[in-house]
Amino acid sequence: MRNLAISMDSDPDEREDCAFMVIDITPNQTPALAGRTPCQGFYRDLFGVGSNLVCSGNSEVDIYNVDELPEVSLISHFKGFGGKKIAPDVHRDLIFVLDEVQGVGIISIAKREEPKLLSHIYPGNLSEDLVMSDIALHDNQLLLLVNDLNTSSHRECLLVYDVSLPESPQLIKEVSIAPCKGNVISFKGEQLYVAGFNSLMIRSMSSIEESGESVLKKRENMRGVAILVDGDFAYLVEHEWALRTTIGLLNIADLRRPEEPKFEGKTLLAINFQTDFSDVSMRKIGERLILVSSFGMRVINVSDPDNPDITHLFRPSGNFRIASGLEILTVDRAN
Repeated sequence: MRNLAISMDSDPDEREDCAFMVIDITPNQTPALAGRTPCQGFYRDLFGVGSNLVCSGNSEVDIYNVDELPEVSLISHFKGFGGKKIAPDVHRDLIFVLDEVQGVGIISIAKREEPKLLSHIYPGNLSEDLVMSDIALHDNQLLLLVNDLNTSSHRECLLVYDVSLPESPQLIKEVSIAPCKGNVISFKGEQLYVAGFNSLMIRSMSSIEESGESVLKKRENMRGVAILVDGDFAYLVEHEWALRTTIGLLNIADLRRPEEPKFEGKTLLAINFQTDFSDVSMRKIGERLILVSSFGMRVINVSDPDNPDITHLFRPSGNFRIASGLEILTVDRAN
């Protein structure tokens, strides 16, 4: 068995000049480039299901067969809806795709050759200061994070939709998360983690509507741009927005006492937050954290949470090309 990390290698100005960058990250082996293979478009998020890879671009969803990685073959091309984030349902036959402007598309991928848009979620009361920044699924509920960019007001909230009937999603509650201007969200069991401007919030889904039930950890001058919760730790990529424009930090928080998360080790990341290509994706396998930003794919040893160590960096194939999206696939092949 081999573990392969796959991300994009693309020219942002030439969207047809795109490839998948495949890195062998099998545990107990030195990470190595397994290959680059051309693909049909520019994608922001990737999701593996069986022998297929589902890819979301700015206005499209493509599905590939990945049985012969690093070689791939296109199964279907769905035009009309795409976005920055894919959230799959538990059965892997539905995907929820977030576009910051258009909202959330609910797409059936039960027939891989014929993806179908079932419905579309768009909150009706958004103003120019309110942006849709992330989504997550919890049971049959879709959480849509709405961030208030206006620093003098606090309209940031979670919109919770019942999606048990995907053709007819229903808004069932609106939950304020003020004063946490949330940017990204993650789940671990019943715990919801929201990272944003100057804070990290932890809230139980069982008491999501009750005031005073949140843990709010201040993160002065920091903006959370990606979060992954795995085991007893949260891996948080933050932008020191008040001081620098191209420096990010990977911070690791110990969650064993959720009422008082403890920030431990950190490491610097080169990420250009002045461009439109500042998406960050993370996956964890064993003691390795795989992190993709536009700069490339980093392999980070997190066996010691106090001292995360970037052991390998795989750059896109040209100086003006960028990386985006990430998925880890397991293939049953000896060579």
